[in-house]
Amino acid sequence: MQREPDFVPPALTTAQKQPVSAPKVAATLEELNSDAAKKVYRKRLTSSEIRLIEVHPGGEPSAVQCSTFIVPKGDLPDYEALSYVWGSQDDPKTIILDDVAWHVTPNLYCALLHLHFSDRSRIIWIDALAINQTDLEERNEQVKEMSAIYARASSTLVWLGEATDDLVVRTFEFLKFYSEFPETFRRIWRDQFTTEDTSFKIGTVSMMNRVFKLEYWKRIWIVQEILFSDKILLMYGQYNLAYDEFFACMREICAVLANPPEHLEAVFPEAHSLVALAQSAILRISEVIPACGAARHGKHMSLREWRTAQLKRSTDRRDKVFGYYGCFHPSIQKQISVDYSKALPEIITPMMRLLLQEEGLDMMFGPRMGYDPNYGIPSWVWSLMEPASVPDMAQCTISNLVDKNPGNWDAGGSRSSVLNFSEDGTMLHVKGKLIATIEATSPSFSSPPRSVSNDFFTLDQSSADLDFKTLMEYFRLAWQSLDLLPEFPSTLGFITAFWLGPTSPVLSELANWLSAGGSGSLGTTRMEYNSQVIDNLISIHFSRRMFYFMPAMMNPSTDPIVRHIQGQIDGETGLGPEDVAPGDKLCVLRGCSVPVVLRQEQDQYIILGEAYVPRAMCGEAILAAGEEEYEDFWIR
Repeated sequence: MQREPDFVPPALTTAQKQPVSAPKVAATLEELNSDAAKKVYRKRLTSSEIRLIEVHPGGEPSAVQCSTFIVPKGDLPDYEALSYVWGSQDDPKTIILDDVAWHVTPNLYCALLHLHFSDRSRIIWIDALAINQTDLEERNEQVKEMSAIYARASSTLVWLGEATDDLVVRTFEFLKFYSEFPETFRRIWRDQFTTEDTSFKIGTVSMMNRVFKLEYWKRIWIVQEILFSDKILLMYGQYNLAYDEFFACMREICAVLANPPEHLEAVFPEAHSLVALAQSAILRISEVIPACGAARHGKHMSLREWRTAQLKRSTDRRDKVFGYYGCFHPSIQKQISVDYSKALPEIITPMMRLLLQEEGLDMMFGPRMGYDPNYGIPSWVWSLMEPASVPDMAQCTISNLVDKNPGNWDAGGSRSSVLNFSEDGTMLHVKGKLIATIEATSPSFSSPPRSVSNDFFTLDQSSADLDFKTLMEYFRLAWQSLDLLPEFPSTLGFITAFWLGPTSPVLSELANWLSAGGSGSLGTTRMEYNSQVIDNLISIHFSRRMFYFMPAMMNPSTDPIVRHIQGQIDGETGLGPEDVAPGDKLCVLRGCSVPVVLRQEQDQYIILGEAYVPRAMCGEAILAAGEEEYEDFWIR
């Protein structure tokens, strides 16, 4: 990454000088346990100690009694580590900890009920009990040690929750039954399974996919806990199976259905659905489910991978950095200060500087989740706001589609990014080029202005092979089954993918339906699609608003590769961030693959997000002006 000499940035405005901390979430359990904590945590842990929990035996299923004890790291007994999600703090339950009443979340309480033996004690490391959550100094030190704690444990117990979902229960029973077969019998069983009725096979694969909907997989902390554990037991209520065995069996079964035979459509009409479901399970096992013990064998999380993991949930937004601390290479860990006394801007801004310097300007986009000025976070830094819901596959499929850049976009030209920062690190300096000032916008996919033709997109047609149809059916199934349509109501790419299948509406018909706010009905016409165009559209995966502008310097391209999609209005149209407004600036930045929308505030800018402009995605604006004609932009 090229670096420029330091520049003198424009003066800060008064509003910028004093960043504010995020509003504090009410710590219900901390308040309930405040008096008891003084008796339980009489001594602060040193950096060379950890606290373990002894779960006492008991015959009463409703009574859980535990005690704490401190041990030096150099003299650890055999212990297990619990990996779970805290869950809701509503309706807290009570256990006995060091002879005092202690409140825990219902999910932890259920786990402890299933973990305590009737005839002997059990030694477990449990974060909610082993760390004094009210002591920031102890909390900071212990969070940095969590990866080592899981690595040293004799085994990790993954608590998926109480056995309340019959489909997940049946999956555990089914995979345990399958896992007990010798390999020869497994092969015979798989051969017989392929001859079963299609609806039975779809039901079986759908049942196994249900496991990925559990809340456990959507949380941040479980990633490092699994990556550093060599031996893991999956627990769902009273059902359990070894982690590696569980997913290896699932992969074996799905693999026999993931590769469709020739002339699949003629075999049975649900072929694409079955193949897509099987591929979905395999993809999730490969990319969503953390690999058991991978970090112990030299695999570290890169900054790019950290970017794609931001849609996982955390109660405290700071944990979107701290929760992955142990996963990073030591060279990155040295640049992170685990300190819960710091406000969110002090934590995420340095991480973003590091990410942009290492990976380039494209890293601003993806899981940004919106600019949030109320938190004092610069617009080029992710605010890390929690989504309304977290898709099962958010941490791989959604983000990786952008990383693949299927259209080979190069809006900012062929030269690499040149960037630096203001002295206080809050402003980003980049080179770029103004394309136009946005003149008008329409509500997100509502009726466009009257001067805009209804048929505002045309699409080159090309034949699509079976693999592409299967891919499209996979997307359609994924977004439908995960209820993602309400979550991304104005995303052309996702809605397009949602509707594609062997028989689907033509794109212009779909566009008209979208422009009418989704009212009315869609016909189904058999249609072949240009896979590169659809890949491009799928990559635009955040809420979008249509905008209109008169190009300052752009001429229509005659290159058919460039002109996959053409605007059919006077002037030009594009898709931009939801909060784009007339007067905002459409720009390309050197080294950034997509155009951006900036909002000018005096001599500085706020970045609203990325944009899609049909005739600017491949560097046309830069070529028209010349690559030497970049301008300076200070983004705060």
